[in-house]
Amino acid sequence: MPPTQKGPVRGAPGRVDHALLLAAALALVGCSASAPERPAPQQRSVRAGLLSAIDALDPAQPLAVRYNPAPCACPPFEVALGHRWVRARWPSLRDERWRSLSVRLAATSASDWPVSLTVVGRVERELRRTRGGVYAVTLDVAEVRSAGRGDAQRSERPSAGEGSQDDRSRPAPTRPPNS
Repeated sequence: MPPTQKGPVRGAPGRVDHALLLAAALALVGCSASAPERPAPQQRSVRAGLLSAIDALDPAQPLAVRYNPAPCACPPFEVALGHRWVRARWPSLRDERWRSLSVRLAATSASDWPVSLTVVGRVERELRRTRGGVYAVTLDVAEVRSAGRGDAQRSERPSAGEGSQDDRSRPAPTRPPNS
């Protein structure tokens, strides 16, 4: 009677079954190769909501913008889009025409934030993500109509889900217009 073998059955002694190795390699490759990353359903709805809010903006109406720096690597401006404050880049702020405003904003202290601005311009329809994952838009500002401390216009904090995506530790924001 032949001796019984314990453990996995292999071909000849000392030889590994190539089919077994191939199956293991395919399993490893299959686990490591993932489908392209898709936004979660909630992220898709936030994105869609922001794009709808941008589309609904009336070009004749001024925009509510505030200077409200955050401790993250995101733009220091926010623009009211519907019921949300959304981080906003203002690339032309470096231009000569905005130099005095830029200097004045940079000189404000955290106790003066947010600084409310009323601007004429447009919000570009392209949404970008900051390194921290926060959505940000780009402003094309033609005119600044007013600038002042946000304290005078502060009201209650927006209800959950209505504020900026990164407003967990900031003072109560000014209410977006038309909300």
